[in-house]
Parts: sequence; C-alpha cells; structure tokens
Amino acid sequence: MTQSTAHSVEGCESKLFERMSCPVYYVYGRVEDQMVKMMIDSGSGVSLMSEECMNNFVPKPRLLPVDVCLTGLGEAQLSHLGLWDVMVKLGRNRVRIPFVVVKDLSCDAILGAYVNDI
Repeated sequence: MTQSTAHSVEGCESKLFERMSCPVYYVYGRVEDQMVKMMIDSGSGVSLMSEECMNNFVPKPRLLPVDVCLTGLGEAQLSHLGLWDVMVKLGRNRVRIPFVVVKDLSCDAILGAYVNDI
C-alpha cells in the first residue's frame, strides 16, 4: 500500500514523498547450537540481539565492553549490555557477527549491515 503526500505550490501539485509499507524479512541462523530468528535490516549499522535471546545460551556468553550510543526510530536511546562476537551459520555460510546485546528488543535479533557480507 502506498500513501502519497502532495503539497500545493502556486497552484501546482508536487509530490514531496511517498510513504510505503515495506515487508519485513527474517532469516534463521545457527548461533552456537541454537537456531535464532533474525530480522534483516541492511540499513542498520550494527547487529543487535535481545538480552532475552542471549540468556537462552548455556553457558551464558561473556560480553565484551562496547562504547557505542544506539539510537532507534524516533531518536529513542537503546540500553545495551555489551558485545557478543560470535560465529553464525546462515545456510552454507559461516560468518563472525558482532552482536550488540540490548535490553528491550521486539525480536530475538536484528542482522544489520553485515548481511551485505554474506
């Protein structure tokens, strides 16, 4: 579904922007020995994993400190716990992905810019 917004300038209509609803794509990847459902967001500069998802791994992963300011939609700040640098198997490919672990995430993981390397 596409929604257009028009603006009248001296009697002429010009289309300023189109708002499009985009599909959301997910991929299943094997992290350690567990399948994790990851939302693909190739526009994100980082990959994220929820604290809840990370807590399913035994033993619990050791997180590295990370100095990053994460801002989501609407400039909302995301609180993070650290970085988990882990091998992920996606199909036949294995790739090391640094996940920033965040407290409140609406899905298990978001596969960010690294999706372009796969």
